[in-house]
Order: sequence, then structure tokens, then C-alpha cells
Amino acid sequence: MIVFGQRLYGKMMQCGEAYVATRFFHVWFIPLIPLQSMVVLRSFDGGQIEALQTPFHAPSIGLAVLRGWSAFLLLHGLFSWLGADPGDAGYYGPAVTAIALVGLVLGFFVLGRPSPTQRAQLETYARVFGHPVDLALLGDARDSLAAWLREQLVTTGQQYAVNYRATYDPATQWGTLALDPSMRDVGYLTNALALARIEGSRASGAAKAELAQTHERIWARLQELEAAAAPAAMPTMGAHPGA
Repeated sequence: MIVFGQRLYGKMMQCGEAYVATRFFHVWFIPLIPLQSMVVLRSFDGGQIEALQTPFHAPSIGLAVLRGWSAFLLLHGLFSWLGADPGDAGYYGPAVTAIALVGLVLGFFVLGRPSPTQRAQLETYARVFGHPVDLALLGDARDSLAAWLREQLVTTGQQYAVNYRATYDPATQWGTLALDPSMRDVGYLTNALALARIEGSRASGAAKAELAQTHERIWARLQELEAAAAPAAMPTMGAHPGA
């Protein structure tokens, strides 16, 4: 009997219940054909999940292939090794087994795990979206979230738009306003960080690089403010209503 079907593989960037994965067609649980990458928001009893589709996610696909085929090669190497003639001094079985073990260690214990900075950013995005996921991977859901973030930035930014340094238009200069040295509103900075991540994922060329830099500078500013405020608790923020 041949076992085949569809399963999620390449689970990575897990933070809380959320993670990125890719649905594959498999034979004997070896991933063969990637069908769809997705951002899983939460899991339910019975194997059900709440997820959003995202374009094919190369790191997740690569990780799925590494894990699945390393497991296959491990079994193949062990059978070759154990089934060899005792007088045969060949190195094929041991070599394949060793390579497979390296692949499994890398696949399950090293690669695909968020760094401390990445985890902190995912948790910050959760203040806006309600789930600790990379907002750049939300596919079509980015549109409504970006529109909501712009509304929040305009509403909140009006009280900071004019100061002794400059005058800003919060509808178009939200990034510049966020980076003004006088800006200390953590909620505003968090929304600006999220919007910079979304808009950066949709831009290209120089605009993409500029938004990436804006994102990093806002993140650095947030870290400074949160470090200065510790150990006080972070303020509770309203999340996007679609979360």
C-alpha cells in the first residue's frame, strides 16, 4: 500500500501558536510537491487550523525538503550500513547516515527558529494584528490592515504634527514623524513599525530599501523607549479589528 496525500511541512518562525508552513503533496510522508505556503495563526482540536495564504515561501519549502529528505536518507543510510557484508569496509552507509544526521540537526534544531530580535518584533506586531506573525507574509490581508494603520496614524499623529522642529502631514509623513526626536508615543511608533513592514513588502527598488531602513530605525527607537520605561508594563493597545 502506498501512503500519499497532503500535509504541512517546513514549519518555521513559530512564536506562540503562530508559524509559517507549506502544504506539500507527499508520498510516504516525504514532501515532493509544494502546493501552498501559509501563515498559521492558531490551531484547534481535531487538527483544524486558522491560516492565511501567502505566496510560496522559499525558506519554508527549503526547510521542508531538508527535513523530509534527511529523514529518508537516514533510513537509507542505516539500512545500507546494517545490511552490508561484515567484511565490506565501504563507507557509503556511514557517510549517508552522518550527512542525514547533520541535515536533521540543522533542520529541526538550528534553522527556522526566530532569533531573539525576530521574536521580539513578532510579539510587537501582535499588538497590532493580534497574532505574532510577520506582517509582510499576510498576502491580501495586508491591504485592510495597512488601511487601518494609516487611519490610526493620522488620528494619533494630528496631535504631534506640529512642534518646534517641523510641521508634518501625518497622512503622508508618518514615517518621518515617527522618527522625529520628540516622538515618544509607543503606540504611534508600533503602528508606524507595522505599516513600514507592510509597505516595505509591497515596494521595490529604492522605495523598498528606504522603508526597510525606516522600519529598522523605528524599531531601534522603540527599543530605546521600552528599555527606558522598564520595568513598567507596556500600555495596552487596540488591535486591528480583523485580528
